Amino acid sequence: MFGDNEAEAGTKNATPAELLTPNAQGYQNEAMNSAVKEAVAMAVAEAVKSVFAGLAPVFQDMKLTPEKMNELKQPYIDPLIKSREDRENRNSRAQAEEQRKLDDLRKANCPHLDKSNNLALGLLRNFHDRNPRGVCMLCNDLIHPKEWRIGAPDNQTGETKAYLVPEHKDYGLVRRAISMIA
Repeated sequence: MFGDNEAEAGTKNATPAELLTPNAQGYQNEAMNSAVKEAVAMAVAEAVKSVFAGLAPVFQDMKLTPEKMNELKQPYIDPLIKSREDRENRNSRAQAEEQRKLDDLRKANCPHLDKSNNLALGLLRNFHDRNPRGVCMLCNDLIHPKEWRIGAPDNQTGETKAYLVPEHKDYGLVRRAISMIA
């Protein structure tokens, strides 16, 4: 197979003698090296281009945006702790609402009289309008006269409105206590 017929081999691959000189060999090597370098550079450029084309979506996801920076700045919150705190907050709000209803019921049903049927009111005379008020010592209810109050600010305009509050249903007891003193 290889080298069987030396005469044929010599005629097929015969290199002219002028191409075997050192100058000619150097020229061929230089030409071949530049062609190889160019082919390798093109192959590397194509490989890098295809790798980065495949990684472009990954790099896009890795890009730091202001939203991602804000998310990174926030501390880690354990979902179990968060759910427990939410549950406890709901329970405490429900308990506070129930306590408020019980206080309102207790104040509505309080006679404002102690065991010996005397008034259980403390008089307050140091309000800005100089009208007397009473505080029940049993239910801590503030018994007030007819008065003006300033409401919460409006969400749109921020303005507050004054409104007239009718006197407490038991304000007659405050009048009675004042008449007993005078």
